[in-house]
Amino acid sequence: MDAFNGGVTIRNSTISNNQAPNAGGISCASASFTLLGTTITNNVAGSSGGGLATTADCAITSTGSVLAGNLAPTAPDILPGAPVNSQGYNIVGIATNPLGTSGFDHQTDLVGQLGQVVQAQLGPLVYGEFLGFHRPLAGSPAIDAWPCEGLTDQ
Repeated sequence: MDAFNGGVTIRNSTISNNQAPNAGGISCASASFTLLGTTITNNVAGSSGGGLATTADCAITSTGSVLAGNLAPTAPDILPGAPVNSQGYNIVGIATNPLGTSGFDHQTDLVGQLGQVVQAQLGPLVYGEFLGFHRPLAGSPAIDAWPCEGLTDQ
């Protein structure tokens, strides 16, 4: 998925099993991106940003999302050109930013680094009635990680 010169919100979605030379899951330049309850996993990049790669002029906001289990020689899960605006409850396997902080610094974020990877413990991609998703396995930090207050059942 590419986002250029605009705004994109991804809510309750799965971005998985993609491959590209750079930014296997999402590439963002000159845009704003909001991730809400989104899982980005099992994507592959040939160079960097296996799950997500952004430029300095891409503004990312993330809440309750999983960015883990992606592959790339450099920055396998996320390569932010600018720090992410974390609103909390994110799980990041490896947060790498050669320019400084990744931005995943909310007290409720669970963030790994090189040598201390956070394992999201997600199952394989399965398909429900309309879409695919990765179920959290027993013991996954994603289980009950995002509070549900204020939500109503349809």
